[in-house]
Amino acid sequence: MKVAKALKLKNRLAGELQKQKMLFLGCNVVEQGRNRSFDPRVILDKIKVQMDNLCLVKAAIAIANSSVVGDIALSTVRASVHFKIFRIAELKGLITVIEGLNTQDGTFVESSFQGNPITRVFQAVIVEPEKVQIISSMQKEIDDIQDEIDEANARVSLSVLDFVTID
Repeated sequence: MKVAKALKLKNRLAGELQKQKMLFLGCNVVEQGRNRSFDPRVILDKIKVQMDNLCLVKAAIAIANSSVVGDIALSTVRASVHFKIFRIAELKGLITVIEGLNTQDGTFVESSFQGNPITRVFQAVIVEPEKVQIISSMQKEIDDIQDEIDEANARVSLSVLDFVTID
């Protein structure tokens, strides 16, 4: 695939990913007795796959725009620092989305406009403890990736910058 086509693919993937995130946020909680249109866990799995694909496309474009010439192997893209940096950014964005997920579950009494109490029962698929666990798991992945980047950065020398000083 040429870079021009990859850029278009990246934009389509990013747009689709955003739609899936909005769908995810809107489908976790339904009022008892109503049908759930989508399973948020299935949508979250789809988001993770799309996010991975988006990171691959972004990293491949970044590598192609550097001094690399010719085809790039998938394993090379996945192992690249570009992929890791994009992965961290996408994970952080997804954590922000998940933090906004409504996990309201159970019976709640609300006031109507006339002041009369209204009892509503909500059912969440992903409840607060699971939400916290999902976020924690993603944060651990971010920390692990950052550790890999830090280790690599500690080994790389930029001798071309040895002449730069701060006075």
